[in-house]
Amino acid sequence: MTVESGTPDTFPSSVTWYAYFAQNLRATDPHSHFTQARATPVVHQGAVCEGGISCSGNRDLFDDFGVAASPTTGLASIAYTEDQYTTAPADGPPPGCTPDRSNTLYCDHTAVATQLGGSPIFGNPRR
Repeated sequence: MTVESGTPDTFPSSVTWYAYFAQNLRATDPHSHFTQARATPVVHQGAVCEGGISCSGNRDLFDDFGVAASPTTGLASIAYTEDQYTTAPADGPPPGCTPDRSNTLYCDHTAVATQLGGSPIFGNPRR
């Protein structure tokens, strides 16, 4: 995807949104860098309003994103909001969500992406 001009609340329906996981395991080193990986399937398409209570557009994503790490493995889990129709067994559609209502508030739900490999968020996890 190319970067769109304007603000996210004016993006066309062709813009696809995902949640990403980024980490820097040496953040105190001035020469360190972040690594980044896409953590989710499509979570939304089109415009996203960033104007808080003054929004007149799409607010489906709710600013509902969070990251936590397992105290035993150090691997991350991301809780996020998506508004896409899904038939995944562990994450079926909410009541009222149908394929033609994908990308609307009818399909809003919280999902979780869990890191299965790579470097833990913090060192020396208890195993």
